[in-house]
Amino acid sequence: MDAALEEGARSAVDLAAFVEEYGLTPREAEVLVLVTADERALKEIASEMDISLRMLQKHLTSIYKKTDTQTRAGLTRKFLA
Repeated sequence: MDAALEEGARSAVDLAAFVEEYGLTPREAEVLVLVTADERALKEIASEMDISLRMLQKHLTSIYKKTDTQTRAGLTRKFLA
């Protein structure tokens, strides 16, 4: 199997396990992937998702509560661990 395909498959399995473990909705899973991918501003991510910054913040707050994290950095560490 190609290394990139193998990494992608592993990432998908890791994401599915994380989503199931913490009971994230599909939209929250999408937010999780985008906010942990890099250090782009939330405003930019909200624009990419075609939602308001406030709606993105609501999703993020829900994710923080479900995962017992308080910051984007903490969430990223938990997700990538």
